[in-house]
Amino acid sequence: MMICLNSLSDLKNISKDTFKDFLLVLNPFAPKTVKNIWDKVFKENIIKKTLNFIFKRWKNNDFKFPEYNEKYLIEDTIQYPIMINGTTRTQVVINKKASEEKIKNIVLNDVVVKKWILNKEIKKFIIVKDKIISIVI
Repeated sequence: MMICLNSLSDLKNISKDTFKDFLLVLNPFAPKTVKNIWDKVFKENIIKKTLNFIFKRWKNNDFKFPEYNEKYLIEDTIQYPIMINGTTRTQVVINKKASEEKIKNIVLNDVVVKKWILNKEIKKFIIVKDKIISIVI
């Protein structure tokens, strides 16, 4: 929710439909706040006596939950935590399609990793795909 709110805050203008969709998604978490905002912004006093006003409108099909596009939910990159001798020292973001050799090169060229492995022999370099990278020195 905060990521969405921050992205919307960066825009100069947002449409009423976008703002309504945001309020619909926010409603289960903060129904009273949503009701107050709705009443002030849209000048509609939807239901006075209940905080679940949007859910009652859903039953009548007045509101539909916002639709999403699955292609925007697919991540192209993954953030790997890098452990050196069992302690997480840094994180790197790597393309999911990168080969193990490319992953190893990216990790070994990271500034923090270079500091920790300087003048030391790497005994093991373990990559758990899409999870973690561990270096034993």
